[in-house]
Amino acid sequence: MRDLPVPAVSALVGAPLVAAVVSWAAPASAQLTPPPPVGQQPAQPAPSGQPGLAPPPPMDPSLQPPPPGGDSTVDQLQKAEKEDSGRKFELVWVNADVGGSYINMQQFDEKSLGLTRSKAGGPMFGLSAGVRLVLLTLGARVRYNLLSAFSMWQINGEVGLKVPISSFDFLVGVHGGWSFLGSLGDASLSTSTDRAPGDVSVRGFNGGLDAGFDYYVAHFFSLGVGATGDVLFLSRPPASIPADTPPDVRQRIESDPLYKSSGSSIGFGFAGMARLGLHFGF
Repeated sequence: MRDLPVPAVSALVGAPLVAAVVSWAAPASAQLTPPPPVGQQPAQPAPSGQPGLAPPPPMDPSLQPPPPGGDSTVDQLQKAEKEDSGRKFELVWVNADVGGSYINMQQFDEKSLGLTRSKAGGPMFGLSAGVRLVLLTLGARVRYNLLSAFSMWQINGEVGLKVPISSFDFLVGVHGGWSFLGSLGDASLSTSTDRAPGDVSVRGFNGGLDAGFDYYVAHFFSLGVGATGDVLFLSRPPASIPADTPPDVRQRIESDPLYKSSGSSIGFGFAGMARLGLHFGF
């Protein structure tokens, strides 16, 4: 080595030293590599010639989209509710009522109404129709009270609150309208004249409360029961004397209160019925 020049000696000594430093630095750098974040997998070695990429973090299961063909949580709840009650969104309804009623036209007050039989009971028939806006119902109805002493028609508007409970509906409401007597039948007048009782006219206003309970056999058909109470404000115009009445009879009956003045009364009515309903919607 004495005969080698100085550059050659440096090369021979430096090469082993560099190799030793590189071999020592490689393990040390591997030990100082930071661990991957919590919840992530370490990067997989990439194929030769491609850089390594860490996989994406796992997605929250609650945020993942439903599988193909499946229902979301909201859809499943709506489906379960529909299958439980079998109901649809109701928009239009029609009811038929069959039952009995009692009417007293002079219960609270009476001024020259002129009837000796002003109260009676008997069968009742009704028909009503309207719209339903979720809980609110609006409608109109016609009822015919075929009573033992007289017959009374009632034409009313009604507003109600109908609360659904599974396959059942509970209804409370109010109504008001017009009442009038058709034929008085065998009712007689408290007068000494020979005036025909069927020619007497009694009419006026009514208002009251409603309650009902319906069971939906299907989404379009229901069976139920109901009850109503009325306050009646009735009046009787003066009765007219027939044109062919003899003068002596005319003079005698003109002094009768029935022909001289009108009459009025305040009474009440009550009805209970079975209800048949048809319901239309989507």
